[in-house]
Amino acid sequence: MRLTPQTFCAFIFSRISSVDTFRKSAGEIAPREKFRLLRAATKQHFRPVVLSDPLVELLDSVLRGKAKEHLEVAGENAMYIAGVVFMLLNKPEKARQFIKKVLKVPSLTKKASVLMGWIDMLTNEGSPSKDVWKYFESSDNSSPEAVFGRSKYYEKQENYAKALEFLNQAIVLFPKYPPTFIEKMKIHLTLEDWDQTLVAAQRALLLDGNNIEALRFKLMHLLTQGGKNIEEIEDAIKTLYTTMMKCEPKNAELFFESAQLFSRL
Repeated sequence: MRLTPQTFCAFIFSRISSVDTFRKSAGEIAPREKFRLLRAATKQHFRPVVLSDPLVELLDSVLRGKAKEHLEVAGENAMYIAGVVFMLLNKPEKARQFIKKVLKVPSLTKKASVLMGWIDMLTNEGSPSKDVWKYFESSDNSSPEAVFGRSKYYEKQENYAKALEFLNQAIVLFPKYPPTFIEKMKIHLTLEDWDQTLVAAQRALLLDGNNIEALRFKLMHLLTQGGKNIEEIEDAIKTLYTTMMKCEPKNAELFFESAQLFSRL
């Protein structure tokens, strides 16, 4: 049977199961004092709660108390680490609570300001405020996240020319930083510049052959702009599927989005 976009989508849907909750045990780092706050916070936030169960409610209150207790004695680095973790877990409001506490710590000001800029930009709808720009400007060009954030600031204002200008600056400063090429790919796609979109995708794949976003675009390009080469399309589907299974086997949202995207083409 040929591996067509339709059969690929059907198979992807069959693989989707509920997204795993935060399962990685923090027990290994329990003896380390600076991780106590992080352990308590992540346990409380990601543990499933059945409100009808009085025993679980009791445990919930105990965990909340532990998190509060560790928060009161946590060091500055622990606060920052907790903020980074919650940001990576796509919980920007949780991250804000920790990062606000270290914004004025001299050794952490630059890093915390960049993170706060991203938090504000991701939690506010529409055009970002001028405060977001100030956060990114307070850091120098030594941070790719800061330069990347300035680009995103203009992108959210739909000023794509300015966004590309900062992305190009980031590429010069950090030529081995794949996110800049992926973001450039997406902006060119928004502008319907297929040639430049493909160039950016290929640059990203040169840095990381397992870059799923770039592989998804290349498949989309083949299905919509690349002609009728069935074998090439099949190879692209197989490559994408293999990479997703290798790198993100439990990412149900990614499989679902991919199935939706290609089922519409």
